[in-house]
Amino acid sequence: MAADFAKPQDVDRVFEEATEAGEVYGVILNAGVTHFGKHFELDWSSFNSMLATNVTSVVRLVNLFTPYYLISKGQGGGHEKLG
Repeated sequence: MAADFAKPQDVDRVFEEATEAGEVYGVILNAGVTHFGKHFELDWSSFNSMLATNVTSVVRLVNLFTPYYLISKGQGGGHEKLG
């Protein structure tokens, strides 16, 4: 599936489509973009897009997949030590 992880709705859609398609046994959270050039030439909008892709989308997917698969499906992940 294709997605733009700078867009929160695409991040949520990836989770929804993945969980609807069948059992998920692992997730590789590897999305990233960079800026080639001088930092001061990177406009604020592009920086926010890069931050959303590289960091926010990964944290969002961890927050979506962890409770759904590791806790509610009992697949482990150390949750038994939480709470």
